[in-house]
Amino acid sequence: RINSLIIRHGSVTYNRNYMPKKEGVLDPAHLKITDISAHLLLKTVAKDSINLNVKKISLNEQSGLKINKLSLRFEGGKSSCSLKDFEIVMPQSFFRIDSINANYDIDKTASNIPIVFSGAIGKSKIHSHDLAFIQPEFRKKQCTIEMASVFNGTEKSLSIMNLDIDTDGDFIAASIGKDIKSISRLGGVRIS
Repeated sequence: RINSLIIRHGSVTYNRNYMPKKEGVLDPAHLKITDISAHLLLKTVAKDSINLNVKKISLNEQSGLKINKLSLRFEGGKSSCSLKDFEIVMPQSFFRIDSINANYDIDKTASNIPIVFSGAIGKSKIHSHDLAFIQPEFRKKQCTIEMASVFNGTEKSLSIMNLDIDTDGDFIAASIGKDIKSISRLGGVRIS
């Protein structure tokens, strides 16, 4: 059993040679990940439970994806799981999930597992340059979006109690399009 894993200056290359390469974007069929550093603590691994603490992962990918820090704590068992202190830091962005908690009833004969969840996205800021590995046009934009949210739901529904979105450019227009005017009229939503 591995309790702790530390990686320094690692690299991974993965190619599905029979698939064409997509240039300039993240291509899951052709990955080249370098400068991998990681510190993971695997406290519990059992048939019905896991307790994982990702203290830090950092890496670069050939598409331009650069993760300066990814960290989280995850606990999961037969009837519940929780994700806490999730944070991803990129050169000009950071995204935080304070917590997501889920309760479920796993019945091997059920086709739909009942799930109840709740969570909060902490104040986060995303810059368009850090998403250029998905959409190359974002390299040409100077836009940021700040957000925070509190939500809950089930396997069939999602309720957003609070959603704050602030932007300094045409980031939302580029991402959401024409629907932004109808979104801003929803109760509990602030878009500026």
